[in-house]
This record gives sequence, C-alpha cells and structure tokens, in this order.
Amino acid sequence: MAELQLADVYSGMLHKPGQPNRGKDMDSLAAWTKAILDRHQVSREEFSSSLDWYRDRPVQLDSLYTGHVLPILEEWRKH
Repeated sequence: MAELQLADVYSGMLHKPGQPNRGKDMDSLAAWTKAILDRHQVSREEFSSSLDWYRDRPVQLDSLYTGHVLPILEEWRKH
C-alpha cells in the first residue's frame, strides 16, 4: 500500500515539458502499479478484492494505515 501511495503521488508530479500539469500521468501510474503488484506477486484482482474488503471495514483500514502504511511512508520521507 505504501508503494502504491507513492506511485500515486509521483504520477501527479509528472508532466511533459512545455505542457501544463493536468493531473496524474496515468500511463506512468499504470506501469508503476503493475510493477509493484508483480514484485509482491499480487494480481490486480487480488488487490482489488482486498481493497474492497478494507473499504467495507473502515476500522481495519484505519488500523492498516496507522500501523503499517504511514510508518513506512514516514521512514521513506526521512531518507
């Protein structure tokens, strides 16, 4: 999740020279998402199913973020 959050942020920072930034670079985001899921051996379907499960359980989603995702992002921010 932390890697996917970073990919999402980075995709919003990319734009082609000479063109205004008009949101996320969806091509880069798709490529990064695929690479992240492949590295963790998770299919899009598995990830989507897990995300749906967490969306239906906001307490567990909050716990996931506060206990795992945010500490990882904070550690990366320090470097």
